[in-house]
Amino acid sequence: MRINQIHSYLHSNGFDKHQGLLFYGNDESALQFHLDLTIEALKKSGYKIINAPSLLDIDTGSEPGLFDVSGEKKITLCRGITGRDFERIKEALSIVDDSPDNRHFLIFVAGNLGSKIKLVTHFQNQPTLGSVPSYDLSIGLLRQVVNHNLKKRSLSLSPEHIDILVETYAGSPISLLTDMDKLDLYLSTESDISLENLKNLVNGSLKLNIDLLISGFLERNKEKILENADTSLLEAEPYLILRSLSRQLMTFCDFMANRKYTGSAALAMAAMKKPVFFTTKNLFQKVEKIWTEKLAAHALRHVMLIEKRFKAGDLSLSQFQEELCLFCR
Repeated sequence: MRINQIHSYLHSNGFDKHQGLLFYGNDESALQFHLDLTIEALKKSGYKIINAPSLLDIDTGSEPGLFDVSGEKKITLCRGITGRDFERIKEALSIVDDSPDNRHFLIFVAGNLGSKIKLVTHFQNQPTLGSVPSYDLSIGLLRQVVNHNLKKRSLSLSPEHIDILVETYAGSPISLLTDMDKLDLYLSTESDISLENLKNLVNGSLKLNIDLLISGFLERNKEKILENADTSLLEAEPYLILRSLSRQLMTFCDFMANRKYTGSAALAMAAMKKPVFFTTKNLFQKVEKIWTEKLAAHALRHVMLIEKRFKAGDLSLSQFQEELCLFCR
């Protein structure tokens, strides 16, 4: 089956009816997010995680090991899967011990596989298997996860506060559980938390610098970009910076496209498919006059090209900085 609502699937323990899952897609952050949610849910259900370097290293359980425990539930996680592995995966699934007394769950992680690839359709069509597409990090899913974690901890926040948590989780590798622990601790001594204090609490210095860098890019402010894009930050998290910037530019391009046909920025945002977070609404309104729809689209293509050149080793860190400043006035 194709699993489009991963949070609902995990919350209802859908994996108890399955033998294995295939994670695939071209968005690395979405794929890792879906995988992290799944591993966390399986661990809570008592599964032990085993990493298999390759398909040949999967322990099928046909011969119990010296330290195996009767009734133990195991997950074998195998990464780097391609469409060429179809027959080997079918073989592994056919011989793995999945008896009620020795539950063994298999997770396969692939890269950018098309939805029509034989391996993908096999996992979609088999009743004991599931496929998890990861082509985009759904804001709706992020919001579900945030609200679920708030409810578990009996915490109540305004929509604006929740927007900050969702935006932070969408754009950075910071763990939501860590953020929730910080928030829980803060609210144990304070009756309320301001929007500014929440930003400072969950973002951390790295994410704050990236947010300021993105603001500088959209404001076309060279001084602000260079102040927040020092070489140590670019060296530490180049792809997080570029993907966060690309994601914001995609949203901004959508906003600019809608702005042509509406009488106000608020109406343009209301017409967008993806919601504009509370914290970015003011930024878009502030910078819309210094951009055109065509220029914003050009900036997005430029950022994607920067990532391609950086991956190929064609850019030094100082050149990286210069490229980020190309659209400054």
